[in-house]
Amino acid sequence: MRICIFCIVILTSVAGLSQNQPSEVDKIDFGVRFGLSLSDLVTSSNTVQPRATFLIGIHANYKINSIWSIQPELLYLRKGESVRTTASTNTTKIENRILLNYIEMPILAKYKFIQDLHLEAGPYFSSLVAAKQEDIEGENFQSNSIKNDISSFDMGFAFGASYVTEWNFFVGLRYTRGFIDVSENQNNFTESYHTQLQLYVGYSF
Repeated sequence: MRICIFCIVILTSVAGLSQNQPSEVDKIDFGVRFGLSLSDLVTSSNTVQPRATFLIGIHANYKINSIWSIQPELLYLRKGESVRTTASTNTTKIENRILLNYIEMPILAKYKFIQDLHLEAGPYFSSLVAAKQEDIEGENFQSNSIKNDISSFDMGFAFGASYVTEWNFFVGLRYTRGFIDVSENQNNFTESYHTQLQLYVGYSF
C-alpha cells in the first residue's frame, strides 16, 4: 500500500512539473505498456529455472532537455521461478512453481543515445501482492499460499534500452536484479534474489 501511495505522489509531481514548465523541451508524456518476461530466483546454487509470464503498466516521462529525461513507472508484474524435473522411480513429470506478484515502481534516467534509441537505468521498488507455491506431479496438483514466507518489499536495479517510433509506439528490452533477499523464512526457503528479463511494447501520448 505504501508503494502505491508513493507511486501516485511521484506521478502527480511529474504532472505538476509539466504544467509549470510547458515548453517543448520541458514536456511530459504519459504512456501504457504490455510485455513478456522471464523471471528467476538466484540462489547460491546458481541454477537457472525461469518462469515465463507477463507485465502491464503505465509511465510518465518528463523531459529535462533534448537528451535526458526522468521516467517513473507503475507496473503490475509477476516473478518467481518454475522448476521441472522427472521422478526417479518413473517418467512422471514434476513441476514446482514459485508464483510472486508485485506492484513495482522503477524510477529511470533515460538518455537519448542516437535518434529514437534510448538507454535507461535506475532503481526499482516493489510491494508484494500475492505469493503461492504450486506443485504438480502428473495429474496431481497442490497450491499453497507462501506470503508469510516471502519478504513484502523488494528493491533493485534496472537497465535496458528502448526504441521509439515517430508514431509514439515503442519497444524495449530491460534487465532487473533485486538486492533484497526474497525469503522471509529461511527454514522454508534458501536465500534468493529476483532477476527478470523484460520485452515490452507500448504507446506514449
